[in-house]
Amino acid sequence: MFDALNVLKGFDRSSTGLDELIALDAVGSALRSSYTQNGLPVPLWLSKRATSIREEILARRNEFLERELAELEETLSARSSEMPLHDLECRIRELQKALG
Repeated sequence: MFDALNVLKGFDRSSTGLDELIALDAVGSALRSSYTQNGLPVPLWLSKRATSIREEILARRNEFLERELAELEETLSARSSEMPLHDLECRIRELQKALG
């Protein structure tokens, strides 16, 4: 746990993979919850790191969705997919909605 705490304190967006980001988010959430449950204020460093980690997860999620959307739109325009046209259009709408 102390290793995770040290990694959380030294969080670096550029050298952290998505799996590690998700794990750090879980550790950060657990720490925030524990501080709150014990009636203690959440340290500022923890709040800042948690926000940075959530922002990075959201950015990577959006990149993933944008790539999938572009691929589906390309497939739709080529009309060469094995996926039925209705399913393609529905998934494209879902991705557009998720991206806002």
